[in-house]
Amino acid sequence: MSRVVVPENFRRESELGARLQNAERLLIALDFDGTISPLVARPEDARALPATARLLRKLDELAAATVASARPTFLALVSGRDIASLQVVAEPGEHSFLVGSHGAELRTPVTANLDPAVPLTEAQRELLATVTEVLESVQSKSPGSFLEYKTLSTVLHTRGMGTEEASGAVVMAEKALASLNGVSLNGVSLKHGKEILEAAVAHSSKGEGLIWLREQTGADCLLFAGDDVTDEQGFAALKAGQDVTVKVGSGETIAEFRIYGPESLPALLQLVLDVRS
Repeated sequence: MSRVVVPENFRRESELGARLQNAERLLIALDFDGTISPLVARPEDARALPATARLLRKLDELAAATVASARPTFLALVSGRDIASLQVVAEPGEHSFLVGSHGAELRTPVTANLDPAVPLTEAQRELLATVTEVLESVQSKSPGSFLEYKTLSTVLHTRGMGTEEASGAVVMAEKALASLNGVSLNGVSLKHGKEILEAAVAHSSKGEGLIWLREQTGADCLLFAGDDVTDEQGFAALKAGQDVTVKVGSGETIAEFRIYGPESLPALLQLVLDVRS
């Protein structure tokens, strides 16, 4: 069971503080929606809480200042959003790594000015168009739902619907996708999150994204904080007792630590700055 940590326990001398302080190469990786930003009805309206935004800028500056030192601290955003959307809502610093589309899009600070889009094959484009058409049909029959269009996937959002109606929309979408005639869905990955069903045409996970980040940075300690069921693959990819896994909010988790919600994140980020600056 994860241990709840509250702001007054975010101290240098705590076990958490000591683990972050003692790391030779530390990587801070954060989910966006539900972690940096509170969950909102429309994805495009999500923004970091002001205190979190300020501390992320400081962490980005710390990453720039320590990258060539013996004890660097790195910063990464790891999201189900595609990188183009993540850049708009998160406004990441130029020294931050970005992992988008559940690990399918990867960007280092050095390549921050490159086009974030991941090119699809012709078969993937056709498959995504088919999947999108199916989800559009489901959405039109499900009042209160809406679609989000990403580079590699289409997402059915049911936030704001009643529980039964939301469940019915997801079941309808799953059945519609499964019953397509003459279309191979071998290339489609269905991901269930908080009040969403995402149909992607590129297979990836946040766990794979975190493994890539460790390879890029050589981090011996990686702190990953996330709120959604898709973040559990990220927690599973890390090393128990060495890395730091933080569940944000309620719900079952394999994470070692838990904070109450996005409003608790600034205290955790301040601890990082205190022990690493």
